[in-house]
Amino acid sequence: MQWIFEAKGLHEEALAALTLFRTAAERQALTVDVAERMVRYLYRAQYDPALKFEG
Repeated sequence: MQWIFEAKGLHEEALAALTLFRTAAERQALTVDVAERMVRYLYRAQYDPALKFEG
């Protein structure tokens, strides 16, 4: 899926955040809190590509 995100112009920080999200999900360590923070981050990151994910 990385090529899809790169084709859509997803910046490195957002891609890194999604990688952490996927890893947590694969390890069955994903919580509702982390998922909610990810959604908020991705929404804000649309307008600020330099925004760091504070996972």
